[in-house]
Order: sequence, then C-alpha cells, then structure tokens
Amino acid sequence: MKKILALVLALAMTLSLAGCGAVGKAEATVKNFFEACKAGNLEDAQKYLVIEEEAETEDNAEVYDMAALVLEKLDYSLVSSEQIDENTVTVTASVTAPDMKVAVGEFFQQALAFAFSNAFSEAPLSDEEAQAEMMNMFIEAMSKEDLGLVTNEAAISVVKTEEGWKIDADEDFADAVTGGMLSALEELSSSFTEE
Repeated sequence: MKKILALVLALAMTLSLAGCGAVGKAEATVKNFFEACKAGNLEDAQKYLVIEEEAETEDNAEVYDMAALVLEKLDYSLVSSEQIDENTVTVTASVTAPDMKVAVGEFFQQALAFAFSNAFSEAPLSDEEAQAEMMNMFIEAMSKEDLGLVTNEAAISVVKTEEGWKIDADEDFADAVTGGMLSALEELSSSFTEE
C-alpha cells in the first residue's frame, strides 16, 4: 500500500512539475515580449509572437517608429497563469500604456480640419505630401507628454510551437498593448456607419 501511495505521489509531483515548466516558460515568453517592447526592440519582440505572414519590410521602419512612441511607456505585471493543456497556457497581465483613445480622437479632429483646408486650398498638397502631414499629426498626437495612461487586463494565450513558446496575439491583447488604439479606431469607424 505504501509503495502505491509513493508511486501516486511521485507521479503527481512529476505532472505538477511538468505543468510548472510550461507555465514558467509561458510567463517568461510574456515577460520577454514586454521587456523587448519597453526597450524599443520591436524586431526582438516579434520573436515572441505567432506570426502567420511576414510583413513587408519597407513599411516596417515607419510603423516601428510609431509603435515605439507607445511601447516605450508600456508597463505590465503578471496577474495569473493557467495551463489549459500541454501546449497552451493563458497568462493574464495588467498592461498600462498611453491612452490612445485620446490620441486618436485628437488626431481625427486635426486630420479632418487639415483634409478640408487642403481640399479647398489654391495649392493643395500632393497625396504623398498630405499623407506625410497626416502621419506627422498622428505622431504628434501619440507623443504628447501629457497623454494619460490606461490600464487594461489581458488574457494572453501562449502556445508551444516548433520554435518554442510564443504569444498567440488576439485583438484584446493588441488593444491592451496599444493603449486602446484598436478599439478607438473601431469606435471611430462605427460612428460613420451607424444610422
């Protein structure tokens, strides 16, 4: 009887340690992702994400510069972790980032005014010049010193891949990391389609 009990306990400990290993690796993946973002190393941060398709590199420099404005102010803390199965762990994190809903609203007001003034100007800017001006407005709105912070909780799905543990980012995760930018853009878009 003692041998059976010892065997059951040994098996239970082995399974729990295997579970702790998965949880620990998943948590390390999340931490490494956030630390890379905070350091402005977005190429390194991407290594911790499941990415289906590679983005075109020629556009990445501008996107990286804009993202760095938000991500350098990013902060996080791990709240909890739960192993779903041997290949999936959900890590819940509290994510604090600049409040992009405010920045998007401010940008939209400026961009709308600019678009109308440019359209009725005697010497309107070319499409490329207008896009560059709007990009500058967006960067200015995102980089304001007095831009408040917002904290959101995100349930982050971390999956075991052939390359190791990676974050399987969903819209909620991306929205938390970007300070609500995705939901702000979605709200803005829906305000034009509501009847």
